Amino acid sequence: MVVELIFSPLPEPGRRLEVYRGEKKVGELRASRWNRGALVVADIIHGDAQPGDDVRAD
Repeated sequence: MVVELIFSPLPEPGRRLEVYRGEKKVGELRASRWNRGALVVADIIHGDAQPGDDVRAD
């Protein structure tokens, strides 16, 4: 999945990212590589991710 991250710096490959919907954690991603700007390619480790969810570094 491709995620747009607003924080800096971009996570290094392998870094865990958590997916939140509101205040509830709904999934976990692992950054695999990044493209341009704030776009990061990440694998879904478990849970669910939908457009509009908040993705945060652990």
